[in-house]
Amino acid sequence: MAPIYRILAYFTFLIAPVIAAPIARSPDPTYTVQRNQLVLYDSANRFDNDIVLSDMDKKANAYLHALREKETTALKAQSQFPPALHFSLAKPVIDSTELFKVIRSMPKGGFLHGHLEAMLDIKWIVKTAAEDIGNCYLKFVNRVYPTFDERGNASIQLPLFNFSSTQLPRDEWASCQHARSSFPGGPSAFDAFVEHQNSVISNEYPTEEKAWAKFDLVFDTLGSLIQYQPMFEAYITRLLEQYHNDGLTYIELRSSRWETYHLDGTRRNFSSVLDSVRDIVDKFRKDHPHFQDLRFIYQDLRFNPTVDIENSLMHAIELRKTHGDQIIGYDLVGHEETSALRPLVDTLRKAQASASEQSTSLPFIFHAGETTRSGVPPDTNLYDAYLLNTKRVGHAFSLSHHPGLIEKFINSDIAVEVAPISNQLLGYIGDLRGHPMIDLLLKGVQVSLASDDPGVFGYEGVSYDYYQVYMAFESLDLASLKKLASNGITYAGMGQQEKAEAMVKFETLWDRWILSLVDR
Repeated sequence: MAPIYRILAYFTFLIAPVIAAPIARSPDPTYTVQRNQLVLYDSANRFDNDIVLSDMDKKANAYLHALREKETTALKAQSQFPPALHFSLAKPVIDSTELFKVIRSMPKGGFLHGHLEAMLDIKWIVKTAAEDIGNCYLKFVNRVYPTFDERGNASIQLPLFNFSSTQLPRDEWASCQHARSSFPGGPSAFDAFVEHQNSVISNEYPTEEKAWAKFDLVFDTLGSLIQYQPMFEAYITRLLEQYHNDGLTYIELRSSRWETYHLDGTRRNFSSVLDSVRDIVDKFRKDHPHFQDLRFIYQDLRFNPTVDIENSLMHAIELRKTHGDQIIGYDLVGHEETSALRPLVDTLRKAQASASEQSTSLPFIFHAGETTRSGVPPDTNLYDAYLLNTKRVGHAFSLSHHPGLIEKFINSDIAVEVAPISNQLLGYIGDLRGHPMIDLLLKGVQVSLASDDPGVFGYEGVSYDYYQVYMAFESLDLASLKKLASNGITYAGMGQQEKAEAMVKFETLWDRWILSLVDR
């Protein structure tokens, strides 16, 4: 049953203008009752019905609603309504709005879908490597990629980075300091150039195929920047700071088998890297007691040979036994057009059976349905993800095609990780008002908002995604925002006691935020 305040608000904001129109008459009382009942019936299953707003919450809700209405009217009049724009055009508009400042200050609970190498501003990464960490070298390599047009293929020069205490061969490598200082426009122009070469920020990639062709290229560059242990530690520290400042108190990242190196040639395996992350997080929590944790989902590329996937599954199981509080699941990533889940079902099931035999578990948290297509493996991966008992699903853009599967997701309490800006920049949707997530939300599918690879998309955190969703869908309100945020805790890879503690912290921060809105 929809909360009564939402029904009253519905009639206040939608029905009153019609009644006030010059040709309108007072509706028949019976019709009004029938209409109220229909609205209640239609709202009965929406995802946020369990959120009850206090009197203080209702005041904050009214403030947010009025601010959204005001900014929507003004921005549409200028043809600058952000959800309707490509994000490269929308971002400066969003930055200028009062509502974005409010959304950014909002507690956002948990962040459940991001990829390790692509979480921070690329310009900051390059500058930090060159100026603060030092011993940084780079070379440019030619990479050929498909263009999906009459050219067939194109090439691009992408940088690879290395850190060394001795000069690397000058015919291949240049120091980062020299490359930046000698670049036309100086260091800041060089950093912006590297960002452009390793991002899909611009609107040069209008289709899914073209966006993915570029997107798949950038991770070698980004990975080479943070495989040096001191740079990795600076990166993780910055990540915690930036995402905590964005209102998040819990983070999950997808990571491959991450190994780092030191200048003396010693290497850290993934287990040792996880130990270093634990030290950084423990130190961070001393100064930020509301922060819960940073954890990882072990990932492999879905198009890798089966034997490689088998090896990564076994390694993930080993880490579950030694670092079960940090490795909380397993995923297969990459463009779903390249490989389906179904041929790997036996391999994945055997891995889970092996984990059980070793007195541990290996939860699956799969990407699936990241497509606009219907009836082909990116879409039908949803069936296999469900049958493999996935705990959550990444993207599930095509889930709205499947009414029966939607019911299964709801009954099994499987949440969907939605990254709307990522979906736009990778070519799945233009105007975000047409995003299928609203169909899922209003039918009762639980969603957690995320940003996927925000560094590659030109931003950090998840506030831009929250803003775009709140602006795009007028049927969402303060209760909706709270549910989306708290879902990041409810569906996190934590134990029940940890979730309870995290939820208490979230509620405390939420109440403070509500007071700040009411006091405006």
